[in-house]
Amino acid sequence: MEERRQLIALRPLEIKHLFDFAIRIYRYRFTAMFIAMAVAQLPLVLLSLPLWLKLIAAAGELQMMQLTGGMPDMAWAMDLLDQSLFAIALAGCVPLYQVFILPLANLTCARLATRTALNEEITLGEAFAFARRRYWPTQVALAIYLLPLLVLSLLILLPVLAAQNAGSETAVISFAITGLLLIPLAGFAMWLIYPRFFMALSGIIQCSEEPEGSGIMAQGLWYLRRAWELSAGNYARLGGLLLMMAVAVYLITQGISEGTNLLLALIDAAVTGANFADKIMDPSQQQDVTLAGLTMTITSFVALVIVPVWQCLKTLLYLDLRCRNEALDLHVVLDRLEQAGDA
Repeated sequence: MEERRQLIALRPLEIKHLFDFAIRIYRYRFTAMFIAMAVAQLPLVLLSLPLWLKLIAAAGELQMMQLTGGMPDMAWAMDLLDQSLFAIALAGCVPLYQVFILPLANLTCARLATRTALNEEITLGEAFAFARRRYWPTQVALAIYLLPLLVLSLLILLPVLAAQNAGSETAVISFAITGLLLIPLAGFAMWLIYPRFFMALSGIIQCSEEPEGSGIMAQGLWYLRRAWELSAGNYARLGGLLLMMAVAVYLITQGISEGTNLLLALIDAAVTGANFADKIMDPSQQQDVTLAGLTMTITSFVALVIVPVWQCLKTLLYLDLRCRNEALDLHVVLDRLEQAGDA
């Protein structure tokens, strides 16, 4: 049976090749990757969209009251309070949802990307089944990575509670301010070391190598250790490329969001006969619920489309390191020659 044409060149890659090959892999696996990411993210988007639209409408009503000199009544305020409390509760559930569901989608996309990069066929079902087998070790790796931040948060919370029980408002304020300073600093420090661990946290190594150890704890630790060893000496390059991709994704998403806002405002102005400049500059017009709903829907859809590109790029960064440090490209060629000789 004739082997299909190699989609990408497996070798140490330049920056232009990393981005070019990431797009190639994504285009080839677009449907499967989009479905994997949509299954993980779309329910949360559909659940939160009506609530955020209600809050936008309430903000628009409050702004109109201020412009006209009106005052909100108690019924309106209580309804807004109920919506705000639900929004806060939903916002608190978002990180938990992403912690439990997003790794499964990332593993599925990573498995699709790695097999495609190695010129192997794989279906979405096979990738998902593989992701399920690597799910819990990946969660262990994520938990270990996030553990210092969680411990710090707990250490800061306990003195605050103790000071509150003691009735010392000064101590409560002092500990709270300390926490507001230390927790972001700790988060920034974890962001700085992310380039050393991203291959394990994103499921790239899990989808490419067999772990050492039999338990999920041992495997999760091995993934982190393997990512640390493989990225040694490449921190600046990895961090720069990941930052470049983050900026590119942000600019694309924001550009589409702002472009959608302008386009929808232009269409609405043409239909209603309003002045386009007034509609853009007037703050009361910027809270239009219909326009906001359409913008949020399009932006959410674009995010589902763009996010899998991250996995493709991270996969190529991993393969690039393997080729540079371990001659993976030569090993793959030798394995294929050996298989062809056996056949």
